Amino acid sequence: QFTLPYVEEFAQGITIYGGKLFQVFGYPTGGFPAQIVVSSLSAHAPMATLDISTTSISLEELEDCAVYNNQLVVGATSNNVYAIEFC
Repeated sequence: QFTLPYVEEFAQGITIYGGKLFQVFGYPTGGFPAQIVVSSLSAHAPMATLDISTTSISLEELEDCAVYNNQLVVGATSNNVYAIEFC
């Protein structure tokens, strides 16, 4: 058991894949930018924070995520679904 740093006030969905924990955060209209944080489960630490501020996702409130066909699939409150290739 371990604790990861608390990244944003608005934590939403998480998924685990390939020894990594993927977290989606944000509430852009409330002043909390959307972001995706990837953490290593073996190192017990964050590996990367994905800057999505210049993407079509940047104004979305991200709700949940899953991995499908080597893509991180992210759902938003707008009912939009985004696929981000990461492998």
